[in-house]
Amino acid sequence: MLEEKDEGQGQEQAPPSWISPDGSFGDMNLAPEGVGEFITSKGFKDISSMTKSHQELESFVGQREKIIRIPDEGDQKGIDEFQIKLGRPIKPEDYKYVIPDEYKEMPMDTGVLDMFKGYAHQRGLSQSVFEDIVNFSLSAAVEQEKAYAETMITERDKAQKVIRGRFNSEDEYNSFTQKALSFADSYKISDGTSAADVLERKGLMHDPEILEVFGSLANSVPEDTLPSGQTSSPQSFDDKLKAIKSNPAFVSPLHHDHKQVMREYRELFKQSMEG
Repeated sequence: MLEEKDEGQGQEQAPPSWISPDGSFGDMNLAPEGVGEFITSKGFKDISSMTKSHQELESFVGQREKIIRIPDEGDQKGIDEFQIKLGRPIKPEDYKYVIPDEYKEMPMDTGVLDMFKGYAHQRGLSQSVFEDIVNFSLSAAVEQEKAYAETMITERDKAQKVIRGRFNSEDEYNSFTQKALSFADSYKISDGTSAADVLERKGLMHDPEILEVFGSLANSVPEDTLPSGQTSSPQSFDDKLKAIKSNPAFVSPLHHDHKQVMREYRELFKQSMEG
């Protein structure tokens, strides 16, 4: 009677391996020296994950020229190279700046700008950051100017309200104002320059308190003693027109006196045509 052979008898058994047929890792103790420890420390589970990691590493090494090394403190050459890669010009004078259209009317002190170029270069600022800071400074100056102008208008409104309250009507107040302007224009200082010319250059000619001063002087000084033999007689058409056009309210629709000044402007031309 023949003995039955065990299933698989006669077939050689494959020796145990640290890599399974499906590519996964098995017993790392069977791996070559150092390999098992490396795979275990990196957490690789199979050949596929280890291969992918190596491919990513090769890609990273290929981008080596784009890697920026953080220089050590005191390594000025390294610091310069680092800052240049981040956008800092090589020299302070290489910073460029073009004034935006919205700031064209702002006075630009080139001396201060040059000083800031030196500071920006020393601090390692890039070209774009340099431009942003200059633009911010101009914007802040504009806002400060607006705030100052609003404060001045508020103070001027208060003063004007007090002065207007001393007159019985708007016509009486306007007559006093015109008399003050005429007196200031007749008061010559030097070389034919009048007090009105000086105040106009400084933007003070239509300040209500200034007008009150000259209006009071015009009322207290006899006409025959006015400087240069001039009197405080009504202004000519050209003088009145000049006074109106020089008023800030004439050119600013947002000014609180704009409507009043425009009425005076139209009335002036109406009177000239009727005359």
